[in-house]
Amino acid sequence: MKSKLVEVKTVDNQKVYSLLYSSSKKERIVVLVHGACMNYMTGISQFIPQLSTSFYNYDFLSINTRAHDIGYIVNNYKEKQGWAWQTLEKNKYDLSAVFAYLHEVGYSEIILCGHSWGGLICLDYIKNCIDEINGLILVSPTISYRFLLEVNYRDNIGDIVDRARKLIKEKRPNDIIPTDPKAPLPFMSAKTIVDFYDSPFEAQQFLKNVNCKTDIIIGSLEHKKLIEAALNIEKLNCYVKTHIISGANHFYYNHELDV
Repeated sequence: MKSKLVEVKTVDNQKVYSLLYSSSKKERIVVLVHGACMNYMTGISQFIPQLSTSFYNYDFLSINTRAHDIGYIVNNYKEKQGWAWQTLEKNKYDLSAVFAYLHEVGYSEIILCGHSWGGLICLDYIKNCIDEINGLILVSPTISYRFLLEVNYRDNIGDIVDRARKLIKEKRPNDIIPTDPKAPLPFMSAKTIVDFYDSPFEAQQFLKNVNCKTDIIIGSLEHKKLIEAALNIEKLNCYVKTHIISGANHFYYNHELDV
């Protein structure tokens, strides 16, 4: 099994890097999209590609979307990038560029895998191109973009959204709003907050009608709403299978083989 760095360019001229683990057969490939503030070498990206390629001989592509890490500056501080400045449109640009590359090099079967927030953007991406994939794996997927904000900021969410809307009205969409220093997402741009909060897309509603084989993996220590949603979807759609991993948390430490 070989690994190499793959570079693709999006329609808005951004470079997206991925790690390709390949057997050189170019048949079936699993594409992994990391969660919020993660990258293609952290979180579940550390172990899922290696396990999949070692045990099942799948090719595997772990994407480093432009939303990797909390935030960073490029081009001599002219551009602000990373999770803090992410938008739904940019997510789709990244995945579109990667899929175009996979089709170009000849992969015949693509399985899309997303962890946490990455699971949600996988669903949001394929809602208009479900025929592009042959299977779907969701690992602790977030229910909605709004839920992601609400579960992190709880009682402060109303004030945070109000501040974001005010900055956008003042034509300062890229300004940062400190949210909660104790939260996993300690700051976000005004545009990202409003973009996520106003998004109507919900995983539960979409998955009720998805018609490709879908596996949802979720730890028993996850948020109760996520577990309830996963089990409910399985009852409503025969294509969906939910797997609860006892004792596992959001990152599946010490449960890698179970995943």
